[in-house]
Amino acid sequence: MKKLLLIPVLFLLSITSASAATLIVQVRTDLRPHREFTLIRTDVYTSASPRRFITRREKRAQASLNWRRGIRVAQIDDLSNEEYRLTVSAIDRRNRTVVSRPVRVKIKGGKVRVVTVLLTHPNPAYRDRTSSNQCFIAFQKARQLCRVNYNRCKNAARGNKSRIDTCYRLWKTTCEKQALDNRVQCDIRRRKARRGMRQDINTPSGSSNRMEIKK
Repeated sequence: MKKLLLIPVLFLLSITSASAATLIVQVRTDLRPHREFTLIRTDVYTSASPRRFITRREKRAQASLNWRRGIRVAQIDDLSNEEYRLTVSAIDRRNRTVVSRPVRVKIKGGKVRVVTVLLTHPNPAYRDRTSSNQCFIAFQKARQLCRVNYNRCKNAARGNKSRIDTCYRLWKTTCEKQALDNRVQCDIRRRKARRGMRQDINTPSGSSNRMEIKK
C-alpha cells in the first residue's frame, strides 16, 4: 500500500524536475568597472499581472574581467515555463543606477536559457565631451604639440615677419586642422564600434541557448 502511495508522488516530482529551467544572464558593457559602476544587479519578476518579485542577483565589477566580451552576472535555477521580466542595472559606488535595461525572457521546455544584455553609457554624447575620452585626450595632445612646433618655428624665424606668418599658417591651417580631422575620425570609429557592439548583441544567434534581447 505504501508503495502505491509513493508512485504518484514520485511521478509529480519527475514532472517538476523536468519542467524546471535555468536562466543565465550575461552582460556586455563599455562602462569602466570601479570608475563608472561597482556592481551589476539583476532583478527577476513574473511577467503576469500583478507582477511579483522573485529574486535578485548581484555581481561585483571586477576590473580584471573583460566586460566588453561578456560576463555572466546571474544564474537563476528552478524556473517554471512562463515569461519573466528582468531589470539589469549597473550600480555605482553610491548605490545609484548608472544605466538600467528591462528584458523579457520566455522560458519553455525546461532548458537552460542564456540572455545577453548590453549596457552602454546612457548619454554617449556627454561622455564624448569629457576629458576622459580617448579621442579628446589625443586631440588635446596634438594641439599642444602644434603650439610647441609653432613656437619653435617662430623662434627660428628670428623676427622675419614673412617666415613668422608662414609658421602661423602651418600651425592654424595645417597642424590644428589635421588634429581636428583626426579627432573626428576617432569619434566616428568609436560610434561605429558602439553600433557594432549593439548589432552583435541584438542579432539572433543560431545557437538554441541564446535569445534576442527584447525591450
